[in-house]
Amino acid sequence: MKKIFYKSQINRLSLFGLLFVLFAGVPVRAAGEPDLTIAKTHTGTFVPLDTGRTYSITVSNIGESPTTGTVTVVDTLPSGLSATAIGGDGWSCVLATLTCSRSDALSNGENYPVITVTVNVLVGATDPQVNRADVSGGGEVDTDNNTALDSTTVDAKPDLIVTGYELRDGPYPTGNLITAPNPDETFWIWITMQNRGGSDSGNFYPGVFLDNKPNYGLDHDETGPPLLTLGEVTDYQGYRITPPGAVDGAGCMYYDPTDSINPLSSSVFAERGNYTRTDLLPSLPAGASSTVSVEISYPADQYPNSIYDNDNVRSGLKRGGYSIYLYADPNCAGGDEESDETNNDYGPIYIQLGYTFDDVPPTAFAWSQIESIYAAGITGGCTTNPLNYCPGNAVTRSQMAIFLLRGIHGSSYTPPPASGAVFGDVSASSFGAAWIEQFVAEGITAGCGGGNYCPSNPVIRSQMAIFLLRAKYGSSYSPPPASGTVFSDVPANGFAAAWIEQLVAEGITAGCGSGKYCPNSSVLRSQMAIFIQRTFNLPLP
Repeated sequence: MKKIFYKSQINRLSLFGLLFVLFAGVPVRAAGEPDLTIAKTHTGTFVPLDTGRTYSITVSNIGESPTTGTVTVVDTLPSGLSATAIGGDGWSCVLATLTCSRSDALSNGENYPVITVTVNVLVGATDPQVNRADVSGGGEVDTDNNTALDSTTVDAKPDLIVTGYELRDGPYPTGNLITAPNPDETFWIWITMQNRGGSDSGNFYPGVFLDNKPNYGLDHDETGPPLLTLGEVTDYQGYRITPPGAVDGAGCMYYDPTDSINPLSSSVFAERGNYTRTDLLPSLPAGASSTVSVEISYPADQYPNSIYDNDNVRSGLKRGGYSIYLYADPNCAGGDEESDETNNDYGPIYIQLGYTFDDVPPTAFAWSQIESIYAAGITGGCTTNPLNYCPGNAVTRSQMAIFLLRGIHGSSYTPPPASGAVFGDVSASSFGAAWIEQFVAEGITAGCGGGNYCPSNPVIRSQMAIFLLRAKYGSSYSPPPASGTVFSDVPANGFAAAWIEQLVAEGITAGCGSGKYCPNSSVLRSQMAIFIQRTFNLPLP
């Protein structure tokens, strides 16, 4: 006999089949079992380079019985965050794996104490950062609600850095690699930049700063302020970066060697270096790198002959040594800010074109140190036509004041005017008078006795040890006691013995030979260059 199914029976059978399909293989919490859930929260928008930002993780039991066994929480941070701490009352946590566990029972309807995860926001953090937390264990069966995702808004910004450079005889991507450019010949610096940040850079530019050299950059003209004056010598240490809230936006470089401008209330003129490209480059995506070239030349038809030098050559750089800083920055004047405004420069790098002084060829004693202090603007030589250094001349006490104060404060430093009332033998109009009086004001010397300074006397090597270490560490510095065993001509009770031995300990001198220091010998200008370069750790060619 044929079996007949009524419509209502068919519907019931279909519904049963559907439910079977939907729930087959899905764990279903039985009555009386625990059921863990997890939640993860934070507050506010994260900003790259933020420190001490926190997430809160809460584990709850929404089941019908207490948990049994170990409960484990695992936090999985996204790539833009770095954990610095994790913990909570009663939890046993491991920072390296971002795991926390505990075995005490959690009653139904209750929460464990909150787990706090403390993070730093990395410079390359993108938007958003999705943080994941998982809970497991506790004797539960239903694991569908054991994961929490917390999407965090990040105010992502670019971060341009210079990662390397090459000297080439042609623009990118052509041109051969060169080790040293020739004087008065155009060359190119290929600059490789990377955007470490979490967002595209917008338009950007590379710049080249020649420390203590005439500046003919695009941001200079013959009228001067607010622009820099065309051909003005600029010291790289005189450049500053506008802070957040500045009138012209954050991250703009401007020249203010005396630190007299308040960019929070006054406008500044954004500076891009002695050389820069005339065009802003297209946006550099987050994480991407790019190589561009900057031409190093002074076209004769663009700059008047009288501004730079006394001949008709305008290509490349003149003979000598150059301390160079490379720079990469978004268009700050257009409102583009970076997550880190302090890491745009690269250097100093030292480039030597021929040699600087006619009387100090590359084969001469202390050539590299003499070129180094010249490039740093500490000396200009002893004559100008021809340009000589006079390496065999003794250093006078007046010259020493100038050398060391420039080493301390930079080549652009100018001391206050002299009063002429400090020493009986140093009038206000005397050579180096302002430097000598400032030398005393900074506690580096008190003179030579009897109310005099003895400006024309040569500096002897024992005095030099005191001058150098006070210049490096300040007037209050005192070296360790002398042993008297370092040099045969410097006993422990000898004048400046402790200073001399400390000068050796710091690698600034090894003596004058044959186990001696020659404390009463005059310091030559060639030796002075070595002392200063090592004391202030200046780059060598």
